[in-house]
Amino acid sequence: MPTVGNSGPTLDPGPVTVTDVLPAVLRPTAAGGDGWACQVQDARVTCTDEDGLAVGETSRIVVTVDVLPEAVPAATNEATVSSDAEDLQPENNAAQDTVDVSPAPDQGGGGLLPGTGATVLGMLAIACLLVLGGLGLLRSARRG
Repeated sequence: MPTVGNSGPTLDPGPVTVTDVLPAVLRPTAAGGDGWACQVQDARVTCTDEDGLAVGETSRIVVTVDVLPEAVPAATNEATVSSDAEDLQPENNAAQDTVDVSPAPDQGGGGLLPGTGATVLGMLAIACLLVLGGLGLLRSARRG
C-alpha cells in the first residue's frame, strides 16, 4: 500500500506518477486509490494522479496481489514517485518495504481440517470403516 505525500514547500500541481514493479513472487491483480488512475501490466503497476498534491497532503494507493508460495518467508517491494514539479528532496522519491509471508494452510489431501484438528485422510478412513460396518449390519440383518 504505497502512500504518497508532498512535504513542500510548494504545491505539486500534477500529474504525480507512482511506479511499482513487484517482485516475481507477487502478482498484481488490481490497483487504485482516491484520485488515482492505475494500470496493471504484468508485474508493473503505474498510477497517476492528474490533480497533484497540496503541501502536507498524502494519498494512498492499494495494490492487490496474488502471493506465490515462493514468497515465503518474506517479500520485498519498492515503489517510486515522480512529478514534473520542483523537488527539493529527490532522495525520498523511492520507498522499499519487506513483509513477512507465512505459508498458506494445507488445503489438500492429508492436511488438517480447519477447526477440527483431524486430517482429510483420517476422516476418509473413518468414513470408509463406517460404510463397511453399515454394509456388514445390512447383510447380517437380511440373513436373520
